[in-house]
Amino acid sequence: MSAGHAARVARYYEENTQPFYLRYWDDEDIHFGLFEGAGDRPPANPRAALKSALKAMTAAIVAPARIGPGDLVVDAGCGIGGALLDVAGARGCRAVGLTISPLQVEIASRRASELGLSDTVRFERADCSERLPLPDASVDVVISIEAACHFADKPRFARECARVLRPGGRLAASDWMKSDACSLDDEREHITPVCQAWRLAGLESREGWRAILAEAGFQVHEVVDLAQDVIENARIMQRARVELMLEDASASHPKDRLALWLRQYETLSRAWLEGHFTLGRLLASR
Repeated sequence: MSAGHAARVARYYEENTQPFYLRYWDDEDIHFGLFEGAGDRPPANPRAALKSALKAMTAAIVAPARIGPGDLVVDAGCGIGGALLDVAGARGCRAVGLTISPLQVEIASRRASELGLSDTVRFERADCSERLPLPDASVDVVISIEAACHFADKPRFARECARVLRPGGRLAASDWMKSDACSLDDEREHITPVCQAWRLAGLESREGWRAILAEAGFQVHEVVDLAQDVIENARIMQRARVELMLEDASASHPKDRLALWLRQYETLSRAWLEGHFTLGRLLASR
């Protein structure tokens, strides 16, 4: 990503990982959850339901990549490392997590140590939009969960994934996407405010991602709209916005930080519930 955009994204996560994501979303995973078969009624235990859905999302993304013991897995945009640590612990693979935030490297490395995975899992700072710091044809699987939406140069990221993957290597990912039916007017009204609030470089559609991966030399197997299995996340954000407003009547957060979080919840939940935003899952191979 451009130097200016990269700096803004890094600063955003340095400032908001602990007070926002870890406090108001989850202490292990800062992506969205997969609520298969969820209805419109809030679950009896929302926290437990979200935790289960977060783990289900990680499992759904990585399962098609067929990760095995001894594979080298790279998580491009690993956040605080929750997904990669789950994968490494369950599959016995070697793993490298990359994030643009030094704070997230510190948090993820500490968790790896606590889980006894420091010998097989490491975390590094990297701008994955510019370069993946690994040799050519050295990686078995690249995963990336809701990170590429931050990348200013998504075609370059796809080419970097293709470069580091061995022949037959797999890319298993998810990303924030605009819906296939999103018009230019819809994008200006709904998607642009989401990108501004969440420090995103822009959103691709499913067809946009398919074209990017094909141009980078991948065989594209799936680009799936997760649709109704993820819409509960938008409802969670609506409820969380109200709770955050009530909790912060005492001004426990700086006003500008609180305003940002409320704008993030509002713009994304609105675009999602009105059908302009979605989450998509990708599977491709070299």
